[in-house]
Amino acid sequence: MGALLPLRLREMVTSDVVSIFFFLFG
Repeated sequence: MGALLPLRLREMVTSDVVSIFFFLFG
């Protein structure tokens, strides 16, 4: 599913997910 997204959008979403992950579990 992720491969269908434009690269820049995928990077932004990934950054958000990583930020949230570290915020909750870091």
